Amino acid sequence: MPQRSCNPVGGMKIDFALENSDWPALLVDDTGTIRRANQAAVNWLGPAVGSDTTLLASVWAPENGMTSEHFIARCERAPTSLLTLHYLAKGGGSEAHETHVCSWVRDGQRFFVFQLFKSK
Repeated sequence: MPQRSCNPVGGMKIDFALENSDWPALLVDDTGTIRRANQAAVNWLGPAVGSDTTLLASVWAPENGMTSEHFIARCERAPTSLLTLHYLAKGGGSEAHETHVCSWVRDGQRFFVFQLFKSK
């Protein structure tokens, strides 16, 4: 699978292996900034997630019961596997997606990959 590099922080290059996946995927840093979004995520959440300065909070639905910042902090302490999260779609409505979140640290900064799968 082809990979594109991004330059999210301080000249650091990160490959986003999910760039061409059929399901929405987001690369989020530890400040809650969406650093990369694949085309499926842009199509569903809107073009703003395609920039590297959009906050996860801008697509985070209130039905989640906590802010995106609290969720990121929770993920830093205790990794999650698969859970249902709600997002604000570009049409304005809230939609639930089964979300797999994984994280890693590179050069002292933590990143999270959100993979979103439509809830049944």
